[in-house]
Amino acid sequence: MLSLRGRAAIVTEADGGMGTAIAQRLAEAGADMLLCGLNLCTLEKNCEDLQHCFGIDAQPLALDLSDPDAAYGLIRSATKHFSHTDILVNNAGIFPANPTRGRLDTAWDRAVNINLHTAYEASRELAKYLQAQGKPGVILNILSIASVTSAGNPGDYLATKHILASVTKNMAVELGPLGIRCLALAPARILKPAVSLTPDVAAMMATNPYMRQAFEDYIAATLLRKTAQDDEVATIALFAVSEMARFISGAIIPVDGTDYLVH
Repeated sequence: MLSLRGRAAIVTEADGGMGTAIAQRLAEAGADMLLCGLNLCTLEKNCEDLQHCFGIDAQPLALDLSDPDAAYGLIRSATKHFSHTDILVNNAGIFPANPTRGRLDTAWDRAVNINLHTAYEASRELAKYLQAQGKPGVILNILSIASVTSAGNPGDYLATKHILASVTKNMAVELGPLGIRCLALAPARILKPAVSLTPDVAAMMATNPYMRQAFEDYIAATLLRKTAQDDEVATIALFAVSEMARFISGAIIPVDGTDYLVH
């Protein structure tokens, strides 16, 4: 029941980190793949690996998701190559270190476009395609445990994640009668270099002893005494888009190792 043979999936920010891990798990289950991201060379290499390892068709698409019109090109490219596209994983996101008082309007716009606008528009475009084809499908949004909490995160990041959580529930209500499931995962922090870390945050992680201590304290307070790994999120993503989760829609599934319970 975890087979995705005969299906095709779009995964955004699939040029590293969690997106690559999700793409690998879906391809392993047999889904054809359109991998979207900024780094074309990495996307091409990832597609070659998936095709070689799992015998599926995988196509790269280099696309800047901060462009408000990116969603249309994303869905158009996917459905043109894969008429059986029925899975969308909105994984792209950035974590800008922008305190409210020092935030630039351009930084806010970029966070909104990548974390929220493109995910929303891509979901709408895929839903319209599926409705026209008379086919069911799945939209999976990758949020953050921050979508149900507030402390310790920049305001623009929190705003986009909270709104996308609400969008997920609303789309589940609207699209359910069409056979389209909408749900989300809310992972805890993944403490490793990732394409979603902006350079300023990456620099803080590498050089700021207070930041490092804060994360060490975070790990100590988490009941499982560990942080999330990319593949731990990817395995739940595979379940969520598969037929094993066919009666789950509108849910926000925490993948947080008790983060929400203790923070």
